[in-house]
Amino acid sequence: LHQLQEREARFALAAASTEMGIFDYNPETAKVLYSDVFRRHLDVPPELEPTLAGFLELLHPEDRPRIRRAVERAFLPESGGYYAEEYRTKAMVNGEAKWVSAWGRVLCDGEKPVRFLGVVRDITERKRAELELQFQLRLTACITQQSTDCILLADVDNRIRLVNPEVCRVFGYTMEECQGKIPHELLHHHYPDGRPYPASECMLSRMMRSGEDLRDHEDLLFHKDGTPIDVGGSGVPLTLNGVRVGTMFTFRDIRERKSAERALLQSDVRFRRLFEADIVGIVISDGERIVETNDHFLHLLGYTREEFLAQEMYWNSITPANVMEVSERLTQSLISTGSCAPFERTYLRKDGTHVPVLFSAVALSLQPERRFLGFVVDLTDQKNLESQFRQAQKLESIGQLAGGAAHDFNNLLTVIGGYAELGLTNV
Repeated sequence: LHQLQEREARFALAAASTEMGIFDYNPETAKVLYSDVFRRHLDVPPELEPTLAGFLELLHPEDRPRIRRAVERAFLPESGGYYAEEYRTKAMVNGEAKWVSAWGRVLCDGEKPVRFLGVVRDITERKRAELELQFQLRLTACITQQSTDCILLADVDNRIRLVNPEVCRVFGYTMEECQGKIPHELLHHHYPDGRPYPASECMLSRMMRSGEDLRDHEDLLFHKDGTPIDVGGSGVPLTLNGVRVGTMFTFRDIRERKSAERALLQSDVRFRRLFEADIVGIVISDGERIVETNDHFLHLLGYTREEFLAQEMYWNSITPANVMEVSERLTQSLISTGSCAPFERTYLRKDGTHVPVLFSAVALSLQPERRFLGFVVDLTDQKNLESQFRQAQKLESIGQLAGGAAHDFNNLLTVIGGYAELGLTNV
């Protein structure tokens, strides 16, 4: 008996040093003995009845049925007397449930259970860490599955181990078709003109070999059917406990952006050609000042490019006084509506003469800086032609008037001649 008590004392001391609480249940008396550490872990109140039912009252209501069944199962011969469970208590830590891990053994005298001995340990922090890890894993999986970026994971042998659904949508492969493939061979195998693309020249392959980061890299990858796909991508090595275990790539389909960039470039080229062509005057203005203009407009006003760059040119300085009010009114209309219908006006040339033009404009932007694009067509030749036409019309009218007068005078002479002949006959 003395040796048994000594062994139990050593066991209790060892358990206490490891923060393990001890419980000892006697099936005959239905009483449970708790160590001080056990009481602290489960927050056992002093007045609690030391029975199995009293112990179950310490547990979270949702866990009580499961733990009751586990204790009953431990007393069955087929269980071998083993008991191991994790459960929550009614006690809370910082507003969260407190977790306990318990394991024990039912001791028998022959086939008769005589003692249920075990230990418990507070695993609240471990459970919190596990729950946080589970949350992070679920969150990562959710982000990966729902991401609008293509996510591809390759192992240290540069073979694909995981792709998200966006990879399959963009590149046309199934997840099974991607498994075990080398990214370069699957997506980056040739140039747009059909020539083979050596892996040694592939940024993806070089990055996977070197382990360096690849940031904001734009490239051309290929769909399963051979369609080229503009992508913007990044790659980072994956490490675990300081050991590299693979590479993660993210690709984004940028075909729409690239198409828009190409369209914008083509539009810019077309506008630049029109701007530089000696066909029509083009000006960019902030409403008061001419910010930029082409040579055609400068030549129209008699200025050189050097003179324009040397001093700022304002609309008021090239607008005759007699059209100033109309010009300011149309400028306000342009600001409020964003466009100005073509209308005829005149500008002051450098030598003080007036030049007739047809002017129209549209707003390029109103915020943060106002910018307007204006088109100026020289009407000098047209006005000269109109003047010549009006002069010709005047001459034609005079000619018609003179012809009519001559015709009438001729008729009068005919009458006079007739009477003269008649008079001569009578003589």
